[in-house]
Amino acid sequence: AGLACGPTLRFGDSYVASNPPKHDPESVRIFDPIDSIPAPQVARTVFEQFNGLLCAFPTLTVTSAREMHLILAEGALALADTTRFAQHLNAAREFEGLTPWTSESGVEARDLLIYERQTQLYLTGRRLADLYRFGLQSDRWDAGAAAANAPGTLFPIPGSEVDVNCYLNGSC
Repeated sequence: AGLACGPTLRFGDSYVASNPPKHDPESVRIFDPIDSIPAPQVARTVFEQFNGLLCAFPTLTVTSAREMHLILAEGALALADTTRFAQHLNAAREFEGLTPWTSESGVEARDLLIYERQTQLYLTGRRLADLYRFGLQSDRWDAGAAAANAPGTLFPIPGSEVDVNCYLNGSC
């Protein structure tokens, strides 16, 4: 389930609470771990698209300064360089006017990086690779799905396609 924007875009239930029966977006469910407010990038994206500003022809970001800072933050974290990690992560947070992270913020650096990528790159097509890289699973994956059992599977073939395609099910 999820909130639909036109025939193709869907806002996941883990991100947005919707109001049945029309499934209008009601609120953002994912909160910033430092400021305890709804994720600003998710809120803006959802409500702009829902209000028709982007629904017909949504903007699709190929790359951004936000993402570059998050990539550099992740690289610094991998090298245990918390100073550079904080510099780049906070540069990404600054786009949303969020409180800068410090090691005293009460949020682990890796957890905040995962949160920032999940929210600041919302609807940019980066989530699946992030889930694999961070060793996470989506709450939407079936236990037997290729995505859950074969990390790195980028375009899993649905069971319904396997059932009807003789080249995939060996019935040709």
